[in-house]
Amino acid sequence: MEPLDSSIGCLLFGDGREVALAQYLADAGVRTVLVTAADVPSTAGLQVVSVPDVPAMSRAVLDIVPVQVAAGALARGRGLAIDGFVHHQDDTKVDEVPAAR
Repeated sequence: MEPLDSSIGCLLFGDGREVALAQYLADAGVRTVLVTAADVPSTAGLQVVSVPDVPAMSRAVLDIVPVQVAAGALARGRGLAIDGFVHHQDDTKVDEVPAAR
């Protein structure tokens, strides 16, 4: 927390203590994004991304979507392609499973 200042952005996920932390950081001048199912308004310095309150497995998928959108926008802004793999490694792929008989 000590190195956080107005030149840093902070991304938080959660519905509990993360809400108070996001509000604290925004008040301290740290640009903050909070991904949450809690009813929290966006304020100066705090952008809230609302997700539905769903079971944990579904929530994990919903939480990562804003991150992927932001990463894509940042990459495109730097002129980087994001539509394929840079490195192809055979040892990280699952062999095709034969169909059940």
